[in-house]
Amino acid sequence: MKKVYQDIHSSLMNEKKIQVYNERFFTGLDNVELQWELIVNGKKAQSGLISHLNVLPQQSGVLSIPYQTDARGEKFLNLTYRLKKAEPLLPMGHIIATEQLSLGGVFQPKTTIVAQGKIKTERKDGNLIISAKQLQMEFDLKSGWLTRYHYKGRDLMDEHALFKTNYWRAPNDNDFGANTPEKLKSWKQVTDSIELLEIRSELIDSLVYVYAAYKMPQVYGQLAMEYCINQRGEMRISQSFTADTTKKVAVLPRFGMQWIMPAGFEAINYYGRGPQENYIDRNFASHVGIYKQTVDKQYFPYVMPQETGNKTDVRWMEVRNKQGQGLFFTADSTFSISALHYFDKDLDDGPKRQQRHAADLVKRKQTQVNIDLRQMGVGGINSWGAWPLHEYTLPYRDYSFSFVIKPVE
Repeated sequence: MKKVYQDIHSSLMNEKKIQVYNERFFTGLDNVELQWELIVNGKKAQSGLISHLNVLPQQSGVLSIPYQTDARGEKFLNLTYRLKKAEPLLPMGHIIATEQLSLGGVFQPKTTIVAQGKIKTERKDGNLIISAKQLQMEFDLKSGWLTRYHYKGRDLMDEHALFKTNYWRAPNDNDFGANTPEKLKSWKQVTDSIELLEIRSELIDSLVYVYAAYKMPQVYGQLAMEYCINQRGEMRISQSFTADTTKKVAVLPRFGMQWIMPAGFEAINYYGRGPQENYIDRNFASHVGIYKQTVDKQYFPYVMPQETGNKTDVRWMEVRNKQGQGLFFTADSTFSISALHYFDKDLDDGPKRQQRHAADLVKRKQTQVNIDLRQMGVGGINSWGAWPLHEYTLPYRDYSFSFVIKPVE
């Protein structure tokens, strides 16, 4: 809200020049200074201070920003406007406006899986086992989902979890107002009971490929999964959903997958929008950058338990333990991700709101990671029936999403 209400507006004119518009009716910007930062691939490369902003009320001014860069990568210009002297109710240095302007460039994720040694597969005790010198992975042949990920003597996946697709989110306050828990329930049903048709694997040039096909009768769809795995446990996952568009099916709450890590993984580091939680219709004030946080800080204690902790426009994210071990997530395009010490079912009241509160929740030792192509927006123009605006929904159609998981140490 502070971002939307701010009365200093910045736009990029051309290289190294910005236009500053003072929306105030009576006050100039004499008591305002501008702190600027050049950000390259999420990291601060340069910074500076402009102390004199002579912009009259309802007028625009042009400022030159003296940054220098020939660096390759994705570049942003971050602008922060602060008070030079205290004003009534506002201390010196108080931030009154911010802006992030794109200077172009592209972040290049590393999503290619390269063979790095010998790897083998076998079928045993109802599992497809993939093993290498310091790696053991297991796919359950009945469900098709990954059930074990063991690398360098440590399990990086909870022993009771499945790495599986996920199309549901814990309803939020606005969802209950719009009755989406009832109207979208088919996506919760199919998340819980997707039906495996086939699973097979092959070894090609020291890379293991696993293919699984599913039917999704609740939503008249088909799902194809493909995994490409090397000896280091680096894995590229491709998820493709085919919709039967002759049927009328509700929008998707989300399109992605879910991984649950065991106890001990508390530190996260990511390159995306932050630092606070943000969603596709609520990320206007969240700047793109690299943020270091804890999993505990991802949860916001809303009065009623609900969806929380999401981050949008993510380029990469890693979740680590105190020893520095963990997992790294990235994708060909920007994506959404969250990491919580609560499972979706802990935050989900079901089709009707229950009289539960944040204090009723018990934090889990595990860390639930949701990796999504997209999650629908969190609300419309009111909280008593309006849905998210159309551009922030996921209409029923075909979707595909590829991303990479790598162990880190």
